[in-house]
Formats: sequence, C-alpha cells, structure tokens
Amino acid sequence: MRNDVCCCGIFSVTHGSRILSLFTIMGGLAVIYNSACRSRASTTMKFIGVVIGLSLILAGGFAIHAVKARKPKRMFPIIGVQAIALLFTILYIAAFVFAFIRIVEVSICIILSVVFLVALWFFSIHFNTYRYLKEFESKGFGPSAVDSYGV
Repeated sequence: MRNDVCCCGIFSVTHGSRILSLFTIMGGLAVIYNSACRSRASTTMKFIGVVIGLSLILAGGFAIHAVKARKPKRMFPIIGVQAIALLFTILYIAAFVFAFIRIVEVSICIILSVVFLVALWFFSIHFNTYRYLKEFESKGFGPSAVDSYGV
C-alpha cells in the first residue's frame, strides 16, 4: 500500500490533513471570538457566527480523529466544509463577474480565484486522505501497520 503525498511531496496526505484540520479548528475559534466578543452585530448574526465556528471546530476534530482512528467516514464533515467553502467562493466570483466590471472588481476576482485554487487544493488533500483511509480500511491492516505507514 502506498502512502500518498501532498504539500509538494513534503508530507503524507494524513499528516497534511491533520495540519489543515488544526488550522480549521483555530479558524473556528477565531470566528467564535470575533462573533461573540468583538462583534457589534445583532444577536442573530452573533449566533450564526458561533454556530459556524463550532461547526468548523467539530469538522476539524472529526478529521483529526478520523486519521488517528483510521475511520474514513469521519472525514465527511471536513470534506463537506471544504465543499461549502468552494461553493461560496464560486458564488462570490460569479457575483463579481456579473457585476459591472471595473478595476476593483477585476482585482477582487483575481484574489478570489487564488482563494478558490487554494480551497480546491485543501479539498483534494482531505479527499485524498479519505481515499487513503478507505484503502487502508479495505486492506484490513491492523494497529501495527500504523507505524510502518505513517498514519
């Protein structure tokens, strides 16, 4: 069984997924902090921010646990979060493209296109981790295989 690599060949997909999941958890904490403590928004908007932050924390936690426990189905929440991020990025790009094209909108479209490519890369890392764990599970490797394959 091969250990797929990501992050320009530096890390295994499982290690890359763990790192991205930690960043997702930190992002969720930042969203909660900004929504609950620093925001002057309405109570409804604060609540939505806290719910989004908690969902990011849970998705990141599930992904870390999925890698550690070799449970591929627990990767679904983080894959879903990444898919939603891709969808919203596409919607933002489309909104700016269909708006009146000016210099400001063109630069924002370029920035959002880069954000889309990075989000697509993150999605592929998490999805490849799911595939790797699924392959690992289907082969029936025991706990001793964890050390030899770097999961």
